[in-house]
Amino acid sequence: MRKTKIKFDKPIYLGFSILDLSKTLMTDFVYKYLKPTYGDRATICYTDTDSIICTVETPDIYKDMNEHGRQWFDTSNYPSDHLSGIEVGLNSKDLGMFKDECAGSPMTEFVGLRPKMYAFKVGTRETKRAKGVKKNIVKNEMNFADYKTCLDMHRVSYRTMNMIRSRDHQIYTLECRKKALSADDYKRYILSDVISTLAHGHYRIEINEQHTRE
Repeated sequence: MRKTKIKFDKPIYLGFSILDLSKTLMTDFVYKYLKPTYGDRATICYTDTDSIICTVETPDIYKDMNEHGRQWFDTSNYPSDHLSGIEVGLNSKDLGMFKDECAGSPMTEFVGLRPKMYAFKVGTRETKRAKGVKKNIVKNEMNFADYKTCLDMHRVSYRTMNMIRSRDHQIYTLECRKKALSADDYKRYILSDVISTLAHGHYRIEINEQHTRE
């Protein structure tokens, strides 16, 4: 039987509003700061609800942030002796500001495979993300080279993991072999270089397909 009454006491509208406000902030950052400041010298590598990873061709990114990006960045996590001389503590914990996750250390390599699945290097330190894969597997059995091989060779990677499940009030453990890394990003149109992507419906897709047929 279906429920005859539903108690609607969860603020679903809040989640909806927060997502929309986040999209607005991200769009403003790209089209009011990144593109006007750098033009084609700025390329977006990866973006999520509240984060963005991009490459910027400029002599000194920190100098640019200090001079032109003061209304966009929160530098409260930068060390006081940062070599760039950037103003530390700017816009500390202000809503809508962008904070450098690497805390002033340049990201040297990045691989983005699909949503929630990426890895990057900061010096010798590796940061890895793979949604749906247990954290201990990502930490202990996967490395940056695995992500790079997946992208370059278009090779799907699998991992075996133990999971706890429940059925009919009976708890049991299950060993399963799961797809851990894959470069098949179905939410984007993948170009012929198998790295660059476009949003579905982008005007350049038709041009790209015409060139491919020719």
